[in-house]
Amino acid sequence: MTLEIEVYYVNLSPDKKKVFQEAYRVLKAGGRILISDIVTHALPQKIRNNMSAWVGCVAGALEEEEYLTTIRDAGFKGVEVVGRMFFDEAMVKGMLSACEVDDNLVEGASTLMKNEGFQNGMILSVRVKASK
Repeated sequence: MTLEIEVYYVNLSPDKKKVFQEAYRVLKAGGRILISDIVTHALPQKIRNNMSAWVGCVAGALEEEEYLTTIRDAGFKGVEVVGRMFFDEAMVKGMLSACEVDDNLVEGASTLMKNEGFQNGMILSVRVKASK
């Protein structure tokens, strides 16, 4: 029997490399992993540094290619993105609200995104599969 694990929200970990190394360590040979997480594309630094964006699962996310490289560097093979969902500003605002961030902080983050040139597709959810 092949062991499979599902991993969510690695972006909340300050040491994503360690998370993937541990997942690799616990899998038997031939084991598979399915990851669902938030990644970014060219997210402006001011948004990355915003505390509301951290609380809302956004600012700690890696760029997509760096994220995939981190998985490969942990030893996984056949790393493949099997799904993507691009977030627009309303979806990001909803994520912040769902994390019960204060309404003033949500509005502040929304204003910051507008002022810093946030574009649809800068934040996305990916589903990644890989094997040991």
